Formats: sequence, structure tokens, C-alpha cells
Amino acid sequence: MLYDDDEEPATSLFFGAEIPTRPREDGAPAQMLGLASSRDGDDRIAYLDELGRLATQAGRYADAWSYLQRVLDLQRSVDAPAPARARTCCRLAVVAARRGELDEAGALLRAAAALTPDIHASVLHNLAFLARRAGALDEAEALYGECLALKLETCGWEDPSVAATLGARGQLELLRGRPTAALRHLLPARHIYELCAAAVSSGMGFVLTAMGRAYRALGMLAHAMAAFERALAVREAIQVPPEQLACSRYHLAAALWPGAPVEAQGLARAALAEYERGPCPQLRHVRVMQAWIEHHQP
Repeated sequence: MLYDDDEEPATSLFFGAEIPTRPREDGAPAQMLGLASSRDGDDRIAYLDELGRLATQAGRYADAWSYLQRVLDLQRSVDAPAPARARTCCRLAVVAARRGELDEAGALLRAAAALTPDIHASVLHNLAFLARRAGALDEAEALYGECLALKLETCGWEDPSVAATLGARGQLELLRGRPTAALRHLLPARHIYELCAAAVSSGMGFVLTAMGRAYRALGMLAHAMAAFERALAVREAIQVPPEQLACSRYHLAAALWPGAPVEAQGLARAALAEYERGPCPQLRHVRVMQAWIEHHQP
């Protein structure tokens, strides 16, 4: 069984622009919260918000929850604008989802949507992601459909967010074992990214990887290899988490076997090393890659 590129960029859609001042994270959460208390008003909120973002990126979800919950408490105490509080709810939802607390994540997303209607489409996308993770595939399909209809109404076809939802819908079809149906969503998603000058982007990397998986399931190995090679090139050209690069190398290795066994073995070993360098490697993925390497010696 291949290690699947399952972490679509759904929950990451809520992360906005970088905050210019990036605080160091040398201390424990209690110490960092103490440092934050020495700051005033909006500066304290921005400082804690950035700490939460950095902790989330590093896979330190308990720390991230502490920082972001404090942000939300401060925002409520000063009656911060609804969009700002909604953004923090969404960040907390990201953390909850990555901790496996899917019900909590869903509740936070709905709270965010209640605060501002402007993010309704993104909330629908993320609720679909959570439903998919929970195995409620029919619910996920309905939510993705509702999300796509709303995005098309407000943005039109030539918008990267439409491509993101089409890509997610394609991944859902892959989960159902329907690669041909998956391609009906993935191919237009790729086309939209190319039209929007987003041919080298995180979203394109996910779409290309899913396309490679679909083509491989259909026995179209040349198409699969081309998709995986392009996905790897895209991800090498931008800053992506180590697990995404590892996944691209691993899928390409599997597509190359048995035609190029030495290259396949090298890519698989590089994928494993890269994955283990990530912030929170999962043992089940490590074992899958180790087993593949062991059973595919050149």
C-alpha cells in the first residue's frame, strides 16, 4: 500500500499573511505567555497569534492551542472585530483537526462562520475535509458540492480557490476507488491553476500528486510518472513541509519500479529520510516506506 498524500491544503487555507515581527520560541508556553503579558493591546495579540502560528507549523499543537486560546480570550475582552475573532477560531480549528479532535474543529469552524459570512465558502471546504477524515464520504461530497457552487457564484471558474475545491473533490473520488471520476475534477483544477499563474504552488503540487495516483490506478504509468515528476519539481521549487516532498519522492519511486530499480530505491530512501526529518512523522507511514524499500531491492 502506498503512503497517500492525504493532507490536502484545506485547513491551511485559513492562514493569512505573515506577521512581520517573528518572535523567538525559546521558552515553554508559560514563559512565552508571561513575555506576552508585558506587551500592550494589539501588540500582545499579534505576538501570541504569531507564536500560535509557529507552534502549529512545528507540530506543537498543545502549545499552539494555549497561545491561540489566549488570543481569542483577549479578542473577546476588547470586543475585537468579528473577522479577527473568526480568523482565530479557524486557526484553533486547524489545531484541533491536527490533534484528531474533529468534532471540536467542526464546532470552531461553525462559530467562525457565524461571526462573518465572508468565509462561508472556506468553512464549507474545511467542514468537508473534516467529514472526509471522519469517513463520512457522502457528507463530504455534499459539502464540497455546496462549497463549489458558492465559489463559482462569487468568484467564477478562473480562481485558485475553485481549483482547491476541485482538487479536494478529486481526492475524495480516489478514496472511493474511482480514479476516472477523480480525473474529471483534477484535470480542470490543474487547468485553473495554470490560468491563474499558480502553476508552481502548493495547490498544484497536491493536484498533480492526486493525478499521478489516479493515472497509476488506471495503469497509465507514463502519465502517472509525468504527473509525479512535475509534482516533485513544483514542491522542490517552493517551501513545503518535508512530508509533502517525501510523499512526492515516494510516489515517483513506486511509479519507476521496476523499470528503473536503482533510481526508485534511491528516491524511496530519500523520501524516508525526508519524512523522518519532519516535525511529527507518523509511525504507520514510516513502516510503509521501510517495507517498500525492503521488498524492492534493485
